[in-house]
Amino acid sequence: MVRTELGQQRNHDRHIRKTMITIDFIDVWRPLLIPASSCSYVNDHTIFMDSDGQLQLIGTCARGNYRFWTETGFISACSDSLQDTMQESGLLLSGHPLRGVKISPFVYVDETSATYHLFFGPRNIYHFISDTGKVWKRVENAVSGLWPGLRDPHVIKYQSRYLMFSTGRGNCIEVRESSDLYTWGKSKTALKLGPGIPRSLNSSCESPCVIPYGSDHLLFTTITPWSVSKKRNREHYLNTKVFVSRDPTDFGVYATDKTNTSNPVATIEAHAPEVIGYAGRRYITTCGWKNSPKAKGIHSEGVYIREMEISDR
Repeated sequence: MVRTELGQQRNHDRHIRKTMITIDFIDVWRPLLIPASSCSYVNDHTIFMDSDGQLQLIGTCARGNYRFWTETGFISACSDSLQDTMQESGLLLSGHPLRGVKISPFVYVDETSATYHLFFGPRNIYHFISDTGKVWKRVENAVSGLWPGLRDPHVIKYQSRYLMFSTGRGNCIEVRESSDLYTWGKSKTALKLGPGIPRSLNSSCESPCVIPYGSDHLLFTTITPWSVSKKRNREHYLNTKVFVSRDPTDFGVYATDKTNTSNPVATIEAHAPEVIGYAGRRYITTCGWKNSPKAKGIHSEGVYIREMEISDR
């Protein structure tokens, strides 16, 4: 089963850290999914293994240039291995009675019940379930919200409960707890942007991905303020920060002054990455809107992947 776990050209992306944790890349970016018939680009996405043992990708997408109101269905693609380029299998939920924008899908596989849980936004965190990872049935919303910027869900199991991270109001990453994946408690702040960090009305702290590392947890999040990402600013669009904390519900305040309580350990040139454990190795992806800045070595639209190593040195 594929789990969300915790992957330079070694001379280019050596990552600076405050602790002894380092992240190195084993290889260069290579294409995992190049969109063709279904859409023109792929943004936030999720990768998991279905009940037949095949790898599935579900991703935010649209035809033409980025226009959020056209992102009304997800691209679906599959392959037998992360070493293979994925093949499109069409659009998912585009004709579903749940109409409107659908972005930032995440699938959590509950091994105890052999149930697949698909969460996505915006405004609400919608919830679909499946026995196979292929055919989905809607259940009640995981989170019903009023803020239109609520988005980017990511779920992990921690001790005896589940944690859902999401982009939250006030330039932060929120976290909610659940005992069953269906009912979620009130949000608390897992990471907040403080003085000196670019912020925006819709929250510039996006696409959280949390993985265990030893007795700690690592939070990957792309910090891309709307005012600069609209201009396709390379520095901000590809600005993924990695933070470490013993407590996955509290990564602190990220600031450039004395109010900083966070522990950033790396900066990675990637947008909205997923971190995947597969066949004993760790991989990271990158993606983005059409004609958006691309990580070095990438010259076309789609989802790209590379292997990485995390170590204590």
